[in-house]
Amino acid sequence: MCIVNPWYFYLSNLSDNFQTLSICVFAIAIAAMISFIVVWVCAAMNDGSFEHGNNEAANTKFFKRMAKISTVATIISAILMTVLPSEDTINKMVISSFVTKENITETKTGAKELVDYIVEKAAELKNAESNNKQE
Repeated sequence: MCIVNPWYFYLSNLSDNFQTLSICVFAIAIAAMISFIVVWVCAAMNDGSFEHGNNEAANTKFFKRMAKISTVATIISAILMTVLPSEDTINKMVISSFVTKENITETKTGAKELVDYIVEKAAELKNAESNNKQE
């Protein structure tokens, strides 16, 4: 029987992958937003003549839409980067869920008994060596 469910390890790794993916989406969305704004400004400086012909309203609508999509992607990825815990954090959370006062008390008692046992065996070995030297 497992003490820690193996799914925790899978989910912690998956969370780390999602965090990396959201960082990539954030970077791409920022670059896209900046490029759309630059192209929009350049098109506006050329009397609105760009891919959609001379229709300035259509150009403005297209670039505003692209800027909004990039902004939404940036905001969502920034939220995911902030909210998703890293693999290390999830592992710490799992470990801390097993640390209770009862577990600490049992560990302390078990450690004390183990130290007493080791001291007892060391004393027996010392006595056995003393007896061997006397013979």
